[in-house]
Amino acid sequence: MNLWSSFSSNSTKEWETKIKKDLKIDSIDSLLWKTNYGLINPISSTQSKLNLNNHSDFKEISWRLNGENCNNKELLFHLNNGINSINIINQSFSESLFENVMSDIIFNNIYLDDNLKDSEISNWLKWINHNESLSGSLRVDIVGSILNDSLLAVKKLNVDFLKSTQKNLINKNFKCLFIDGELYSNLFNDPSVEISHTIAHLNETIETYRNLNIQIPNKLIIKIALSSDFPQEIAKIRALKGLVFQILSSHQLNLDLQIECSFKASELSPLEKENNLLRLTTAFSVAIISGATGIELKDDYTISSGPYWKKIIANIPIILTEESQLNINKDVIEGAHVLEQMSVKMAHQSWDLFKNIENQGGIIQYAKQGNLLKTAKKEQNIKLDNIKSKNKKIIGFNHFTKDGSDLNYRQDLKIPFELKDLL
Repeated sequence: MNLWSSFSSNSTKEWETKIKKDLKIDSIDSLLWKTNYGLINPISSTQSKLNLNNHSDFKEISWRLNGENCNNKELLFHLNNGINSINIINQSFSESLFENVMSDIIFNNIYLDDNLKDSEISNWLKWINHNESLSGSLRVDIVGSILNDSLLAVKKLNVDFLKSTQKNLINKNFKCLFIDGELYSNLFNDPSVEISHTIAHLNETIETYRNLNIQIPNKLIIKIALSSDFPQEIAKIRALKGLVFQILSSHQLNLDLQIECSFKASELSPLEKENNLLRLTTAFSVAIISGATGIELKDDYTISSGPYWKKIIANIPIILTEESQLNINKDVIEGAHVLEQMSVKMAHQSWDLFKNIENQGGIIQYAKQGNLLKTAKKEQNIKLDNIKSKNKKIIGFNHFTKDGSDLNYRQDLKIPFELKDLL
C-alpha cells in the first residue's frame, strides 16, 4: 500500500490533454524540468524502478563530539535532551568521558583515523571490546582519510592501520564498512556527480579490503550530507541506495546498508541564521521518509551559543519522528512518479560517471591524476555562479535580505567554500 493507491489511474496522454486545456497551452514542453541528469516530465511515469530492498528503520539521532565539545558534561547534556547516539570523531579516549553515561542503551559511534596515536587507538579498542552489550560502530575510512587530507591523494594508503584496527576489534556489534561521503556532498553541486564519487569510494574500499584479505563486515554505513532541496535530495538518497546495491551485487555481497545524514556545511547561512532551522527541518524530513537510519547533529547548526539553541536543534528530529510521525517504516515515495523519475535518471547519470572514474583506475588514481580537484573546482564555480545570479535562492542570504548586495563573490575561495566565506 502507498499514499497514491486511493486515486484512479490516468494515462499520460489523458493528463497532457487535460493540462493543455486547463492552462490554455499548445504544448507541455514548457512544463518540463531541466536538470543536470535529464529532463523531468512532471506528468509522466517511469517504466523502470530502482532496487531499494527493504525500507530501513530510522533509529539514531546523534550528536557530533569533536574538539572542545567532547567532554562528559556535553555528552550528558545531549543525552538528557533526547539524543540516543554519539559520534566521537578522532578524540583521545578518557574514562571520565563516560562517567554516569549508560553506554549500553545508546549507540556509540567511534571514528578513528591514522592521525591518532597508536596508544589512543588501543585504548578505544579495549573500551569497545570490554562489553559485548555495547552497540555502535567503529568507523575507519582509509580511502576517505587520503582524500580528506588532499584532493590530489598525496598521502599513502595506511594498510597497517586498517589491518590492526580490524584484527583487534572483537566486539561484532561495532564491525562495519564505513564510507564518509560528506566530502562529496559539500564538494559537488550536481547530486549525480556526488553519488558517482560516493559509490566509487565504496568500490575502492571493498577492493582494498579484499586485496588485503580483510573480512568485509556485514554492516555498511554511508554518511552523506543533505541540502533543503526536498525533491532532489529524496531522489539522491534513492539513487544512491539503488547504485550501492548494484555495487554490492557485483561483489556478491549482502550487507546491511545504513545511511546517516547531516546537513551540508557549505549551505549553512551565516546571515539571518533562524532560516537555517527550516532548512534543517526540511533536510531531516527527507532523511527520515527516505529510509535513512540516522541523523547527525552538530554545534554548527545552532543559531547562537549556549544550551538553549542546542536543545532546539535536538528537538527538530525528535519532533519529526515522535510527534509528526514521519518514521512509519513505509516507503511513502513509491508511486510518486516525479520522484521516481528523478531517482532513475539520476542513477543512470551517476552510473555513467562512476564508470568513467573506474576506467581511470578508481577513485584514488582518479584523484592522483588531478581529476577530483578539477571536477571539484568546476562544480564549485557553478555553485558560486548560481548563488551570484540567484538561480540558487537562499532565503536570508542572497534572497529576501538587505545584506545580499554586500556579498563578496571572489574566485579565490577554498574548496569546498561555505556561505560564510562570501561575507
